[in-house]
Amino acid sequence: MPGLPRLRAALAILIPAIWPPAALAGAADFDRAQKTEVWRGCVDQPGHEPYPVTLIRRAEGGFKVRYESLACSGYHVAHADHEADAIERIETGTDVCVPIVPVTYEMRSDRQLDLVFWWDDGIHDRAFMARARLLPASLDRAPRCGRKEGSV
Repeated sequence: MPGLPRLRAALAILIPAIWPPAALAGAADFDRAQKTEVWRGCVDQPGHEPYPVTLIRRAEGGFKVRYESLACSGYHVAHADHEADAIERIETGTDVCVPIVPVTYEMRSDRQLDLVFWWDDGIHDRAFMARARLLPASLDRAPRCGRKEGSV
């Protein structure tokens, strides 16, 4: 596809402009994230209001993922791909949430985890779909997601 290199170049400029540049991501970030039992935060997806996400460490590895406001849940499992650290597999709410999504884990510190969700329709190369910023949390405190005062 002739326009694909330009799209990639535009995304390489646009994504860091919207979201600060991330530390180098990799499987080590997925492993490091599993040292924390519960992560909570908000997903920022173009065209949608921000919505909450919760990751809960699983004994067998990876995370259970919950999108309470969307009534979707599933899990993240390690994925040996140069572009993704994990695969999100939605089990409940597949009529609302995308059933299978590659996810990149970006540990910014022991207290901040960023996720990048990718879209792949089998025709186009992978493109950015959404980002989430998560913090260690307890299960009884839900994050506040939504428009900030004065935002457009």
